[in-house]
Amino acid sequence: MTKCIVYTYAYNAEKTIKRTIDSVLAQTYSDFIYYVVDNGSTDSTYQLIENSAKHDSRIIPLRNEKNHIWISGNYWFDIIYRSNPNDFFCFIDADDAYKPDFLKKSLDFIQKNQLDIAVCGSDLIDSKTNQIQNIRKLSSNLILEGQGFSYYFPLYHQFMRTMWAKIYRMSLLQKFDFSRVPMIYYGGDTLFATENFRNASRV
Repeated sequence: MTKCIVYTYAYNAEKTIKRTIDSVLAQTYSDFIYYVVDNGSTDSTYQLIENSAKHDSRIIPLRNEKNHIWISGNYWFDIIYRSNPNDFFCFIDADDAYKPDFLKKSLDFIQKNQLDIAVCGSDLIDSKTNQIQNIRKLSSNLILEGQGFSYYFPLYHQFMRTMWAKIYRMSLLQKFDFSRVPMIYYGGDTLFATENFRNASRV
């Protein structure tokens, strides 16, 4: 069975991290390892992560002492380089949640269509009212390859703003060229997606 690595890093996310973790544990596809990194939080985020890990061995709790100061082995690329190239990888932010069939549907789709990356839509929800503010999706499935990456760019560019809502083939991420992507705090997700789309044959 194909294994998927799920990865979250959290900073002062005590109000949302349990919902995020619960959404991963609720997946109908169960063969995953979930790395949850506390990024130097000053609230109870790490305690919540540790508590969840005590109840499910698929959760691997990690911790950095300070925000944005990464301990060796905790960052996503450390995990990718020691992973099986035949596995898959996805991110989820500490204030987001995946629907229960996210992994199953995404992995089935990526395998059926021989993709390097599978991308799904997302509901943008107001955290105070819990109401959907916007829906990011296409009217039908779209496969990108060859000239399609440039031809369909006006359709799919909106999905390149985030690292999450995607399943990546591990062998693709292992080709990531950090010399092309500077370490920045704002816009880093888009640069990450652009580099992976550049390396992909089919998305």
